[in-house]
Amino acid sequence: MKLVQTWPGGSIGNNSADQVPTKLDYAKSKTKWGYEVSAMTPGARPLSWFKLLLQAREAPKWERRAAAAARTRGYSGARMQDLNAQLDGLEISPDASSQLMTPAQRTGEILKELNIAPVQAVADFLTKIKETTLASIKRTYMLDDLVGTKVEWILTVPAIWTDQAKNSMIQAARQAGLGERRLDFELISEPECGATYSLKAIQPNDLEVSLVLVRIPRP
Repeated sequence: MKLVQTWPGGSIGNNSADQVPTKLDYAKSKTKWGYEVSAMTPGARPLSWFKLLLQAREAPKWERRAAAAARTRGYSGARMQDLNAQLDGLEISPDASSQLMTPAQRTGEILKELNIAPVQAVADFLTKIKETTLASIKRTYMLDDLVGTKVEWILTVPAIWTDQAKNSMIQAARQAGLGERRLDFELISEPECGATYSLKAIQPNDLEVSLVLVRIPRP
């Protein structure tokens, strides 16, 4: 197994060298990613959490309950319009509204301004991952090219993702040049991936089934 530990802009040998930050910055000169992205750079607009934008947002429970309660109480028609007008009239400063946003929401707003779809952002990040990984393999095994070498990619996705979100990830992988699903790459849920790695990491110790008896004293 080849573990990639050298990333553009990263320090070799640090504790996080086997990982790379999921960040992008569509700078004017070039697209920066991973360790290259720094919020301290003048004019930088770091993007993070963009993978979560592939999952369509579902209204929070309290929001759905409030909507249901409003319908039950007859908050419809003119009354709802009046309520919406009052809410629209509330003045919220840009600074305050940005503080209320999650990192993923802020990233979504920047992507809208740049006219870049979340799928494209994920594809751009996967492209950088692919280029760096293949270059690392060639350096390690002293290969001029990888012609004839079979490369398979495993992409992890949250277990709660919908089929639509998974399909968006598949589209991003294709745009990044990873090939076709089930032929060149595969999706696997994050819990399943963690469990598979753990089972392999503990070899040859393996798991043992044991019975633990607990005696509870009578009062």
